Amino acid sequence: METSEVGLQPQSSQSVGARAGLCVHKGDIMSLGLYILSEDGTPELAENAILWADWFESDDRKVAQTQLSNEVTVSTVFLGINQNFGGEGLPILWETRVFGGTLDGKVKMYASEKEALVGHKRMVDRMKETP
Repeated sequence: METSEVGLQPQSSQSVGARAGLCVHKGDIMSLGLYILSEDGTPELAENAILWADWFESDDRKVAQTQLSNEVTVSTVFLGINQNFGGEGLPILWETRVFGGTLDGKVKMYASEKEALVGHKRMVDRMKETP
């Protein structure tokens, strides 16, 4: 997994609900790892799974998409679900995936949108070299 110190800051040990003035215990929503993007594009923990699902259905989570041919596309999206299952380090919330070509199904994951955009460009360049 590619990660760096750029992007998300580690979460406070205080519960999400306590920071928001709600009665939510740390294990409740943080254990789900559900994130939404704020108006300015900053990831934040969803208050609950229902709000996350509503946001997930209605928001455009695409960060970048490059169609290299009729058969090959590189897509980068905000996942909304933390893929860092080990719990150490930053949440992994973005993914670049190749559809078609010799690298069909190749996936790279990132901890920030900035990393994801750099990774998207690298994958596109790689696919141009090895379609």
